[in-house]
Amino acid sequence: MAQRRRKVARNGLEAIQDELATLGDDVASLGNTLGEVASDEARATIRSIRERLDRIAGDAQSATRAGVGAIEDRIEANPFASIAVALGVGVILATIMRR
Repeated sequence: MAQRRRKVARNGLEAIQDELATLGDDVASLGNTLGEVASDEARATIRSIRERLDRIAGDAQSATRAGVGAIEDRIEANPFASIAVALGVGVILATIMRR
């Protein structure tokens, strides 16, 4: 009878150890899955940010080109006034830099 109890106790202990090992494996798997999901979400967020930055850069580039084009048109339309403005800005900058 005592041997039978020991066998039952061993079987119960082995079953508990097996369950703990299985539980440990499940927790490790869950951790890996959560890490992958978090990584996927982080990648998606980074991709979204890059797309927005690319759009903003494209818009800024378009605005810059339009601004440069407008300035070139104005210079071509009024070359003498443009030279006078450039000369005035140069004099002001030279005066500021001397101080």
